[in-house]
Amino acid sequence: MQQRRFLWQALLVSACLFSLTTEAQQNFDTIFHRSTYNELPFSIHQAPDSGYVFITSGNDYPINTYWIEFNKLNKNGTIAFQKLFGYLGSYCYVGSSGSLKPTYDGGWIYGGSIASVTGNAAMAVKYNAVGDTEFVKFFGDTADNTFYDCIQSSDSGFVFVGDH
Repeated sequence: MQQRRFLWQALLVSACLFSLTTEAQQNFDTIFHRSTYNELPFSIHQAPDSGYVFITSGNDYPINTYWIEFNKLNKNGTIAFQKLFGYLGSYCYVGSSGSLKPTYDGGWIYGGSIASVTGNAAMAVKYNAVGDTEFVKFFGDTADNTFYDCIQSSDSGFVFVGDH
């Protein structure tokens, strides 16, 4: 009786083990380089389609502009899109590592700051799922203002934390 029970348990465990499926880890090496100067990655997320989205901050020295770049890779590591955001003569910065967040509608939002000759403002930028800018909002006055992080609230609004 005991031996028969052990045999059934062994068969059950074997059936479970053989029915498991595993996927191979997928590796790729994609290099993003738009500028010959600074280019810093800040946040990366896996997209719903198994691709990856990430945000970088960089500059083009001769024209004195710092920009934000919103990037998407497909699951094989090829570039799906690269979207630049910035204003000529201004300095746009991502708030902090982790400041890019998914939104309920499949888009993305991040907080950061913009500096120009008129002052520094905290900045909120919302992208849709294909990387197009849906809105840009500025908060603050001539003092140093920045958003470091953000989340989407349960009522589909947004909450930002930062410095003034």
